[in-house]
Parts: sequence; C-alpha cells; structure tokens
Amino acid sequence: NTNTDWESCFLNPPTTTTTTTTPPPPTTTVPTSCADGVGVGPSNTQTWVASTATTNACRDTVMAKHPTANGYSWKKGGGSCYAEFQMTHRNTNTDWESCFLNPPTTTTTTTTPPPPTTTVPTSCADGGGVGPSNT
Repeated sequence: NTNTDWESCFLNPPTTTTTTTTPPPPTTTVPTSCADGVGVGPSNTQTWVASTATTNACRDTVMAKHPTANGYSWKKGGGSCYAEFQMTHRNTNTDWESCFLNPPTTTTTTTTPPPPTTTVPTSCADGGGVGPSNT
C-alpha cells in the first residue's frame, strides 16, 4: 500500500512458471505397414503432397518432403496423398488409409520456486508501504 510510515521489501523473488513444448524426435525407422490403418487422420493441419499409386509411396513421399509430419493419409486405390501434422487419431472412413509417423508432441509445465535469498538487501527501492500479510 502507500503508507509512508512503513517500508517493506521482498526477500525472495516470486515463483516462476516455465512451459516447454517438446516436438517428438524424427522417426528413425520406417513403418512397413499400417495395422488397421483405416480412415483419415483428422488433424489441425494437412498438406496435399502428391498422387501416388500405393500407400508406401505416399509414406515415402511424405517422409521425404515433410519430415516434421507425424502422419499421412492416402486415398485407397491410388490417389491423393496428404502429410498430416498434429494428427492425434484416425476416423472410420474406409476410402482412406492413414498411419502415424511420429508420436504426438508433448507439453510439460514446471513451476520452480525461487532459491532462498542469501544476501540481505541494504536498501529497498520504492519500498514504501506495508506489505499485506495473512499472518
């Protein structure tokens, strides 16, 4: 507050919170098949890549042109091939096949208390007023 009869200072800085989003590492092994890969991988972003004759050709093209994609969707019977980004699941559309290439991105939030103050402040800049307290 603004009571000039008192002066108060912080001895420890406030707690800080850090949020880190970590993308998955690139896939190092190429999936050779996609078990139960029925459906389109609905995602926040998908990019048309090419028309391909097979699902493996779609996979290889997506991995070559979009190494950060975490999946692909291919129109069965030869057709449109899409790179999937932020793919989390597949729907049940039997006209399409889709596979995951990388695991989903993870987000970790860590709250770190500040270290204790080891030095006593000798002055308090703009320390006017009483610090409110619950005790």
